This record gives sequence, C-alpha cells and structure tokens, in this order.
Amino acid sequence: MSAIWQSSAIGRWARAKNRQSGDAVHTLILTGTLVLVLGMWTAGIGRLLYGSRQTLLGFAVLFSGTLVIGVVGATIGLRWGRERRVALNAAATSRDQLSQASALMRAVIDTSPVATLAFDRNKNITFWSAAAEGLFGWRAEEVLGHPMPTGSVAEFSSSDHGIGRILAGDVVRAQRTTGRSRGGRELLLEIYGAPLLRDGVLDGYAGQAIDLTDGEHSRLQLERLGAAVDQTIDGVVIADHKGVIVYVNPAYEKQSGYAAVDLIGGHYTDILGGILGVDILKPMAGAAGEPMPWFGEMEQRRGDGSTALLQVSITNLHEPSGPINGFVAVQRDVTYMRSIEGDLALEAGVRGVLSGAVHLIPAKSSLEEAGKAICDGLCSIEGIDFASVEVFYGPEDAALLAVSAPEGFQLAAGDHLPAAFSQHLFSSAVKGPWGEYWDSAPEDAEMGAELDRNELRAFAFAPIVHGGRVVGGVGIGTRDRTFARILVERFPLLVDFSTAPSALLAERLHGHLAAAEMRTALAAMIECQAFHPVFQPIVELASGEVVGYEALTRFDSGQRPDLAFADAHAAGLGVELELATLKAAIAASHGLPPGPWLDVNVSPRLLENTEALRECIATAERQLVLEVTEHQQVKDYPALRDAVRSMGAEVRLAVDDVGAGIANFAHIIELGADLVKLDISLVRGVESSPGRQALVLAMRHFAGTAGCRLVAEGVETEAEALALGKFGVEFGQGYWFGRPQALESP
Repeated sequence: MSAIWQSSAIGRWARAKNRQSGDAVHTLILTGTLVLVLGMWTAGIGRLLYGSRQTLLGFAVLFSGTLVIGVVGATIGLRWGRERRVALNAAATSRDQLSQASALMRAVIDTSPVATLAFDRNKNITFWSAAAEGLFGWRAEEVLGHPMPTGSVAEFSSSDHGIGRILAGDVVRAQRTTGRSRGGRELLLEIYGAPLLRDGVLDGYAGQAIDLTDGEHSRLQLERLGAAVDQTIDGVVIADHKGVIVYVNPAYEKQSGYAAVDLIGGHYTDILGGILGVDILKPMAGAAGEPMPWFGEMEQRRGDGSTALLQVSITNLHEPSGPINGFVAVQRDVTYMRSIEGDLALEAGVRGVLSGAVHLIPAKSSLEEAGKAICDGLCSIEGIDFASVEVFYGPEDAALLAVSAPEGFQLAAGDHLPAAFSQHLFSSAVKGPWGEYWDSAPEDAEMGAELDRNELRAFAFAPIVHGGRVVGGVGIGTRDRTFARILVERFPLLVDFSTAPSALLAERLHGHLAAAEMRTALAAMIECQAFHPVFQPIVELASGEVVGYEALTRFDSGQRPDLAFADAHAAGLGVELELATLKAAIAASHGLPPGPWLDVNVSPRLLENTEALRECIATAERQLVLEVTEHQQVKDYPALRDAVRSMGAEVRLAVDDVGAGIANFAHIIELGADLVKLDISLVRGVESSPGRQALVLAMRHFAGTAGCRLVAEGVETEAEALALGKFGVEFGQGYWFGRPQALESP
C-alpha cells in the first residue's frame, strides 16, 4: 500500500538522501585537512622558537601555504555548508511532500468510484479500496492476504492476456472482462493494471477496475431506443433549445414527404409551420414552458401537395438541473383510422336506419311511406345530403319510390328516371353495391341538370334483390368532398341488403312490382277485351218459365272470375274491369229472348261511381237486376240505395250468396233488396237435410216479412227443385235449368 501512496514523491526523497551521504564524506575530508594544518603549525612554531634562519624561511613558506590552504578550505567549507543546508532543507521538504502525497493519494483512492486493488507476487491481496468493496461486495478485512474471490474476475484472472501479462511486466490498459459480484450480479469491467517493481524485481502488481455494467446497459438501451425510433411508424422530430431541428426519423420523412437533409438545421417555425401549418406554432410555443406534454390534431401538407390528418404530441427535454434544452414532437398519421371510423359510422348509420325504419313503419303504411321514412333517416346521417329508394319496372325503367333531398330539389316520388340513367343503375346494380363520383351526361337530361345544380359530388347505390331479381335499390349522395371518397371507395364494402330488415323491404318492393305488373297486364286485358260474357237462365220454380238471365264473365286466360276481379281491385282497376265486362254483357244481352230480366254483378265500389254506371246501363233493352254480394262491405247504405233508385224504376237490387257464411240480415234490410239469392251451400241436398230445410223456411219467412223474393242458386237436381218449390222459394238457378252459355254471334 505504501508503494502506491509514495510513488509520486519517492524520487525526490531518494535524491535528498543521496545528498546527505555526500555531505558526510566532505566533512570527513575537511576535518582531516584541518588536523594536518594544525599539526604543521605546531611543528613550525616550535622550530621558529628554537631553530635557525632556514627555519624562519621554512616558517614563512608554511605560513603562506597555510594561508592558501585556509582560504581554500574556508571557501570549500562555506560551499559545503551551504550545500548541506540546501540538502537538509530539500530532505525536509521531500519528507513533507511525501507525507502530503501519501495523504492525498489515500484520500483520492478512498473517495474514488474506481475500484483499486494491489497484490503481492503470490497474487494475494495487499490493498482493497472502498470502491472495490462496493463493486465486488467483499469487505477489505475479508480479502486482505487472500487471493481474489472466486468468480469475481475469473475471466481476467485466468487469461494469458490478463494478470499473466502484468506478471510478465506489461501494463494493461482498458481491457474489458466479465465478472460477478458477491451477490451474483453480472459485471462488465474495464481493467487497468501494472507491475510493482523493487530494485528491478517484481514485488507485486496493482490495478483498477471500472464498472461498465450500467453504462453498457444504458448504451444498449439507447441503441435499442434509437433503433425503435428509427423503425417506428410515428414521425419524430427533435429540436434543440433554440428551436433548431437536430433529428427527424424515417417515418417523419415519409409522412411529410421531405428528406431529412432538407429539415435538419432549419428552425421549427420555418419547417413545421410550412408542413403542419401555422396553427401548430402557437401551441408549440405554449408547450415550451409547460411540464406536461401537449396533444392535438391537425392537418399536414405533404411535399406532394396532399394532406393528412395527424395526432401530434410535443414534450420538452430537460437538463438534469432543470432548464429546457429542446423538445421532441411525435406525430401519428390517423388519416386512415379516421377514414375507417367514417366507414364504420356510415355502415352503422345505414344499417341502423334500414333496420329501424323497416321495423318501425306500420304494416298498414304504404310502400311509399316506408321508402320516405328510410330516405329521411339516411339523410339524418352526417355527410349524406341525398337519399332515394328506386323501383325497377324494367332494365330501362326506374322510378323514384321516395326521395329526400335539399330544399328546392325538383325531383319527387313517382318521377321516372331517364332511360339511359335507369339502364346504368340497373346494369351496375346487378353486380352489387357500387359508388362513383358524379359527372352528369347529356342523356341524363333534366335529372342531371338538377343534380348538378345541387352540387352532387358522389353517388352510391345498393341493389335490393328478391328471389334473385333486382327489384329496386337505395341510393345516397353527398355534396361533401371528403365524404365523397368514402362513398366511392368504401360504400360497396359496407352495405349489404341481404339482411333481414332489407329483406322485408325487398318483399314489399316485390309486392309493389307484382301489383304493377298485374296492373299492366289487367290494363292490357281490359284494352283488348280478353274476356266474354255468358248467360245462365233463372226460372220460376212453379212454372219452369225463364224469367231472367244472369250475366257472368269468362276470361280468355282461363283465370277464375272471382280471382280476376279480386286482382283487379287489388291493382286499382276493379271498377274499370267491372265497367268493361258490364258493357260487354249488356251489348251481348241484345241477343237474348225478349222479356226476361238481366242480372248483372256489381260491387259497392262500382255503385259509388253512379255516373259511370248509369252511362254503362243506359243501353240495356230490358229490366236490370244489380246483384251485390253479401261479402262486400257497404260504407253508406242510404247513399247506395239512393244511387240505385237514381238508375230508374226498371233497375232492381239483389243480394248475392246469402247463407255462404253467417247471414247478415241487417245487410239485406239496409240494402232494401228486391231479390235475395240463397247460396249453393243451403241448396245442395236440401230435400234430405232437415237443417237446410229449416234455414230455407226461415229465409222464406224473412223474405216475406222484408218484402223481397228468393232465388235459389246452384240447383242441380229435380229433387232439389221440387223441395225448394215446396218450401216457398219462387225462383231457381243452376245446372238443372241450364249451364252458363255464350250467345252465338249473328
């Protein structure tokens, strides 16, 4: 340990000791010379007192020599004395410096964070500093006089390039090795070592160990962090305390469209203000004095002129002492994320509207009302300005079932779209949902001009399919440029009308189309009169005489008459078909034998069209009986009676199908019918059915009381005819008396 502490002052101390040894030799020589001179002087004085003249001359020579020797000796003595004093002072100074150096060296080693160690020639520890205790975990008293603890610096101890080099006389500088502390902590060490020599012979060795473990860990962490920053998808900008950009990562280059060489070295107000916009400069300046990060969203202008939506955070960088020395800005491109959010919002909105509208619309509401509710709901979604429900009557015939649009929009429900645009809609809809940027064409005619006037940017359409057939679709449009991209790029992937709510809409559209097709077919049938009348006789049971004929209609298609008339009424052409068949029957009745009345079927709806009915029957050449079925509801009985009376005295009223359900006697009474026709269900097998007989008798009694006469329908046997006559029924009609026959053309 003393060899380490004294290494800095040992040379000066040795030189002072050498000078002290030289002074002793000089003193011995001077003392001998003085003794010799004193002896010579003693002999000379004796000779002078007792000797001759020659003796006097010798004394003079002796005196002169002594004088010379004295001067020389004095000079030498003075010099030797001065050198001695200097040597003594130097020795004292060296001792002081050695003491101070030893104290300084001890203080340095005791307070140094670097572990210092010393060993003798047998590798036993002779010195173990406080830093070594902290690094390796063993106290000095535990290791002094012993070899280095096992595993502490095993690699360095066993290596020929470690202690072996020092023992060979080499100096080791900054050699890295691994070790392990007493607690098992792995260490990365940097070793410095040198041999200790005494008179040129190895007396031991000493060294220092610097702990690089934490530093290396930090370096690796920084390397990983640097790699992460370089590889992250977030853009990173670092500026110094003056606001000068010192670093941008590759992601920022990609996001901004600018190279790092164009950004580094510039001031953030010039660079970021131009890229992110001046709006960011104020919050960045405000964030400079805040301890917490600043967050915000803004648009970025890329180098190619396009824009992106960014999330930006700004965090100050602080010195350990506290002052701000710069900031780091991290930005994330959320353009796509916001786009996805817009897509999801659109999908959720459209699905919600369709589901809600279809389920909440009352079942009794018309299809047009349902379509309008859907359109209004779609237009409530942010970004959608136009909404429509179209129905396809054919590949080139599409009509607006319902529409919602900005105020002043001229197109309305019921309008048929131009044939070219209808064909475009249909042909595109067959392939599935689609969207396109709006660009009107001349063939779009007034519709194109109207959409241009309302600044339509994009249009999207989703077909509604029923049974593999495109029956209609839902269209939406926008005037917003940003939302236009979503409609064009994302709408086909988001909207699916195969869901249950849209299936309900498809079913109703299909019904609408079916009704439209039926109406078209019925209109064509009425126009070309694809039907003809037949006549069945009505006879008096008592005499067998024909008293009337009922006119019935047979359709060329072979469809049952009751179904054909029901379809016509469902399609809104019931009255038109009744008038057409009635005109044909009256015209054909001119070929019947004169005298018998003509019985024609009419609905309460036709009776409400008094003028049209009166005009139709005006050409009849015989008495008419207007037969109204029991199953058709009459809204206003007095009005109906007045309508029949207004036709003239030759027009009577009959109630059909009495007994085909629960007989409504009030219906018969309110109508004031002249004839009541018993349904075939009361007539069939009446001769052998006491129950039917009782009902017929009851009806006979009722008719007599109400002032009307009975006609039995569906009489097919003589027994039925005889029994009915016996029970008081006046007239009969059925196959027993004659089948419905068409009159032969003259």
